[in-house]
Amino acid sequence: MRYGWLLAVALFPPLIAAGDGDPPTQIHLSYDIKGASVVSWRANEPGEGHVEFGTTPALGSSVPAARNGHWHSAAIEGLIPDRTYHYRCGRSTGGWSPTFSFKTAPAGAGRVVLAAYGDQGVGPEARAVSALVAAHDPHAVLLCGDLSYANGTDQAIWDEWFDVIQGAATRAPHMPVLGNHETIGGDEAVFFDRFTLPGNERWYSFRVGRAHVIGIDSMTDFSPGSQQYQWIAADLERAAQDPSVSWKIAFAHYSPFTSSDDHPQDGLAMRAHLSPLFDTHGVDLVLTAHEHHYERTLPILGGGAVDPRAPVYVVSGTGGRPLAGFVDPPPSWSVARRARHGFTKVTIDDTLSVEFVALSGAVEDAFEIVQSPVDAPLPRTLVARSTAWRFCDDGADLGTSWRQLSYDDAAWRGGPAPLGYGEPYLATLVRKGPVTTYFRRVVALRDAAPVRTLTLGAMFDDGFVAYLNGSEVARVRMPGGTIRSSTLAFWHEAEERYEPLDLDHARAFLRDGENVLAVEVHQTDRSSSDLVFDAELIAEFSGTPPLVPILLSPADNATTGVTPTFDWSDVAGATYRLQVGAVLDIAGLSVSAFTTSTPLQPGTYAWRVQAAGTWTAPRVITVAGDILIPRGSAWSFHDRGLDLGTDWRAISTDDAAWPAGRAPLGYGEPFIATVLSYGPDPSRKHTTTYLRRRFTASPGATLRLNVLYDDGFVAYLNGVEILRARMPDAPVGYATEALWHEAEEVETFDLAPFASLLRDGENVLAVEVHQTEPTSSDLVFDAELGR
Repeated sequence: MRYGWLLAVALFPPLIAAGDGDPPTQIHLSYDIKGASVVSWRANEPGEGHVEFGTTPALGSSVPAARNGHWHSAAIEGLIPDRTYHYRCGRSTGGWSPTFSFKTAPAGAGRVVLAAYGDQGVGPEARAVSALVAAHDPHAVLLCGDLSYANGTDQAIWDEWFDVIQGAATRAPHMPVLGNHETIGGDEAVFFDRFTLPGNERWYSFRVGRAHVIGIDSMTDFSPGSQQYQWIAADLERAAQDPSVSWKIAFAHYSPFTSSDDHPQDGLAMRAHLSPLFDTHGVDLVLTAHEHHYERTLPILGGGAVDPRAPVYVVSGTGGRPLAGFVDPPPSWSVARRARHGFTKVTIDDTLSVEFVALSGAVEDAFEIVQSPVDAPLPRTLVARSTAWRFCDDGADLGTSWRQLSYDDAAWRGGPAPLGYGEPYLATLVRKGPVTTYFRRVVALRDAAPVRTLTLGAMFDDGFVAYLNGSEVARVRMPGGTIRSSTLAFWHEAEERYEPLDLDHARAFLRDGENVLAVEVHQTDRSSSDLVFDAELIAEFSGTPPLVPILLSPADNATTGVTPTFDWSDVAGATYRLQVGAVLDIAGLSVSAFTTSTPLQPGTYAWRVQAAGTWTAPRVITVAGDILIPRGSAWSFHDRGLDLGTDWRAISTDDAAWPAGRAPLGYGEPFIATVLSYGPDPSRKHTTTYLRRRFTASPGATLRLNVLYDDGFVAYLNGVEILRARMPDAPVGYATEALWHEAEEVETFDLAPFASLLRDGENVLAVEVHQTEPTSSDLVFDAELGR
């Protein structure tokens, strides 16, 4: 469909006084707190003013105006819905305006039309947009901030802007919210002088037909606990409980979702704080501006998940200012982008029909929002894309116990997905070489019974097997039969898309409380050039699942390093706020894990998480120091009785072919986790065994090593010797025997002089363990490296 448009001078007659003196100027309509239609104007001379009105051009009724300096306003109450009214404003001694008309919106069922745009100014495009809006005859116009661009108290620019909009503003209430340009040099005062709005006029709501419309001030604090946040939550809750409200529409200046190349970061706080409220209370459409173009999203939750019940976000900063561009490629949630002037037209009926009407008259985007049946299942993301996973990449064969919820993965590394190596878009790098890499993610459900469907979306390379609470639920690009760590996958290439897998059969494995999704990713061969893994787990519920996350780690009363990772369960589409004592307050997190980049001072802290406006109960942790290598970690080892010389200590050494296992490593003691070989002859055991552990760190001022060992060892950090214990002072070779020592307790060594050897990124701690004699009965090694 195409629409024609005419300039305002052709649509509307010039304002000619019907009496003596200067006639009113800058006439515009709005709604007040009672829903009455308010007529506002500027009078050049002081004195009383009136509005005369009626259902015919003969008028017949009159109401007096309130005055604010030269500004007059009069509320016309008791108007009949879906009726045309005629009116004029002014006074007999100072001049009257021409007679204008407007049509009230229908009550209840009935077609209502809204127009929305922002970022207008006073140029020719601004006049054309206002004329185009008037030609479509909306019942109300939502002005999404940055109106005149006076940028201060330049009354002349404000006067000109009201002249720009007057043709449309005399025919339909214009409802503005503040933009950033209204906060410059006194413009806020001018804004509030010239408009009469509901509530406190900064944030407010009103009814138009079956729609509840809420205006939000994105220039004033809206964080949880603020006055505005509490008002928005209460207002939306009242609307959700009102059976006469079919649709909920929010409008503001800043844009929570935008792919603008200008200033997209300005709306991130709204995404963090207000999008969860929109999700919870069923807002259907969010209209914004700030970015000078048009953009529409899929129905999207605040955390980025697509959900048919989520709001659609529309950026309509198309009112007349110079246009801006977009980043490429567009995000997956962005479905329509136009660098055009025009406005967004919303038709409210049994559906919400939304169009972007460009100045050419062409409808360049159109979509429809249809209400879901009340009993429709609610999709919720249990594991979100790009969330954090724990992983084991040391090449060890973990058997089957790692798939169970009870398995202790505290020593595993962790990081946000996509994980892997060999691709530029990866967020966390894992070690190259092993055929199999293991991943685990805890999933928290307060009640598993309402889950109707379960879907796994996976981005992977090359093949994988997935388990839910220890039971296999999916196998892709893998052979049949028993899967071992050496089992090779069929070839597959990750193409940055998520392949869906129906897991409805796996609902029986879900439990109330904590669950674990465990995935082993296999390569086609050890020389594979890349590995990729990310996954999402989506459930449909018969009722609304809880919006409060469950804290996963650190455990209550746990001891952590100075840069701990805080991890909690995913909440559908939410963004999160993390508080750690009085030292950390991080809002707007989009994934359910956060690793501190600035070290915490040792001490005791309470931590909690907020999602959808609700806080978890706090947990208490003790920060004791940063753990670079935890006790019980997996180490690569060489136990073949060969003299490796000195090259094995270097960070560049390729140890991919070395076997790996968890500490304590050794033999001859009942607490050994990984048994090492001492050779074919018990009376001629290997003198030296070599171990290596890669870890991520950065340079610092402190470093310590806690070691359980038998008999002696020499340790190297990135190829440089940093410590020898129970070893002679002379140069050490493969055949050098240790001084006697028994592994009875953990010994601590201060290595602060060597802390500068740490590199940003990957490091390696290499240790050679020596025996006192060939007949030694035991060998033991475990270590914790920390700051």
